[in-house]
Amino acid sequence: MKAFLFFSWTWALLCFVLPSASFAEPNALLKMKIFFGHNSVGDDMLNGLKTAQPQLRIVRSNEASALGQPGFAHFSTDNNGQPLKKIEVFERWLNAGMGKTTNLAFNKFCYMDFNAQSHVPALFKAYKESISRLEMAFPSLQLLHITIPLKGTWDIHGNQKREQFNKLLRQTYGDKVFDLAKIQSTRLNGSVERTQKGDPALVKAYSDDDGHLNHLGKERVTEAFLPFLLQHGASTQ
Repeated sequence: MKAFLFFSWTWALLCFVLPSASFAEPNALLKMKIFFGHNSVGDDMLNGLKTAQPQLRIVRSNEASALGQPGFAHFSTDNNGQPLKKIEVFERWLNAGMGKTTNLAFNKFCYMDFNAQSHVPALFKAYKESISRLEMAFPSLQLLHITIPLKGTWDIHGNQKREQFNKLLRQTYGDKVFDLAKIQSTRLNGSVERTQKGDPALVKAYSDDDGHLNHLGKERVTEAFLPFLLQHGASTQ
């Protein structure tokens, strides 16, 4: 019953957010070809999507053949703590064939990729340069972006670095950014969880281990992620 109510509420939200022709087909997501490079929080996001769209074809693969038909292909970029390596891996996968097959593609970092020693300007420069190369190589591919997931209020320096990177993402790519961090840090009443330094932090109620999404966290993310995908996928149809 709870799952049904969640799906019904999400569906109503989508109808409100996307009244355009792009939402004329209820199963529009089922016709898209999406590739997602990520690690464990990405699995949480996909599990939430599967709950809202049980018919969604999700396959774990970084091979272009996985998207010979519509679906959501995903694969782990591994290398936690080495974000530059993740940029290299994702770009290599797209150049190996995935870039010519998919409609939408994301490369999501992990909260473990950022700490007090992270050099955000250099990392963002490398990320931006990679995206520019991919945009030139695959002009018909829509590259989207996801803000860095957060940790709890105790991780003052880590969340500070994550927010620095997230601000650069928002400023540079605008509505092509899925703001996961904003959702993770916004409580049910609309207020924002923050560290002592004032940076956004993960709402405790959305995670059971101070990192991954629990049931409530998945619901909150899916409520925004599904309409985001439909909005940007509509332009590729």
